[in-house]
Amino acid sequence: MAEQGDSAAVDETRLEEERRIAHEGTLARIAGACARRPWRVVAGWAGIFVVLIGLNAAFHGKLINDFKIPGSDTQKATDLITDKYYRHYERAARQVAAG
Repeated sequence: MAEQGDSAAVDETRLEEERRIAHEGTLARIAGACARRPWRVVAGWAGIFVVLIGLNAAFHGKLINDFKIPGSDTQKATDLITDKYYRHYERAARQVAAG
């Protein structure tokens, strides 16, 4: 019976130590601030999203999907595939556009 009481005391001490550790530190302070002011967090993320859209609109460039490594095996394979199947791709694209 005494062992059970000692075990409960050890468990309680360990639980208090884990709570203390969980509530200290920078990350705990940030998490607490976010939990206390959830609408500020949502507004902050929305603001970041709007700023990113604005930056994209202001500084967007043309996206280029043209990657070549002359002389590499990968480039040779890509060229073979393009040569062999490009006609099929063109025909399919015309059918979709016309259809």
